[in-house]
Amino acid sequence: MLENIKICLVCVCYNAHEDASKFLLSIEKSFFRVSKLATVELTVVLSDNSNLEFPESKKSNFSYNFKYRRNENIGYFPAFNAGLNEVFFNRDLFDYIIVSNVDLEIDVNFFERLIKVEFEQAVGVIAPRIMVKGQDFDQNPKILERPKKSKFIFMLLICSNTFLFSFYKTLHVVKRWLNSSGRSSNGYAKNVILDIYAPHGAFIIFTKSYIQSKASTEYPRMLFGEEIFVAEQARISGLKVRYNPSLVVFDREHGSTSFKSAGFLCKHNWLSYRYLLENFFR
Repeated sequence: MLENIKICLVCVCYNAHEDASKFLLSIEKSFFRVSKLATVELTVVLSDNSNLEFPESKKSNFSYNFKYRRNENIGYFPAFNAGLNEVFFNRDLFDYIIVSNVDLEIDVNFFERLIKVEFEQAVGVIAPRIMVKGQDFDQNPKILERPKKSKFIFMLLICSNTFLFSFYKTLHVVKRWLNSSGRSSNGYAKNVILDIYAPHGAFIIFTKSYIQSKASTEYPRMLFGEEIFVAEQARISGLKVRYNPSLVVFDREHGSTSFKSAGFLCKHNWLSYRYLLENFFR
């Protein structure tokens, strides 16, 4: 078990303050449990893209170090990096940096298990088990193998038309339902630790190896494709992405982006696929 471990968790919120409050409370419960067992320093930054500011009454009473960052609606990873800048620290001091949505809850044992996880220095990213609330379905491992260029060309075609995009999303939901019943998004049984290509973007754990490498978190797109960007940064830096189902997170699924129009989602998917194709899959 690691001692004197330092963790920074940046959660990104967009018009989902109730979700954020529940998420921060779940972090508090898990942190309180681990603080009895080891010296853990936890900094949580709520990077808020919402139209209204997070209520002052909900910003206190945490045993961890809580910080608040107000943004314009700048998107997921741009808000993640804005949240990191809010802390004003040398990132190398941290053992883990985590980025997450807020429509989540972490398991009460999450931090206790995280400090016990053993892995070699080559592991740069850890993908936890992300269980969909009300379903026996794990969103990880997200992508097992590096996709081909043709995949991005195909997705650009799908995202060029709102009807095609909506139809494709429906097929994806049906496929996931067929693959559920106690298995992961790729049909893998639970409790299998394995190296994968990309983690699910809802909750990504960066290890000290990633933090100290040349791998970047500066993904410029507003939404979508973050997991591919992280996977490519890790691959270029010679780092592994490891799925570890002992770390459990519960997902209520897109509490904010689900309210966006199909046209908005289609547009930003197209922009993200184009960026990834042009920068990593030429």
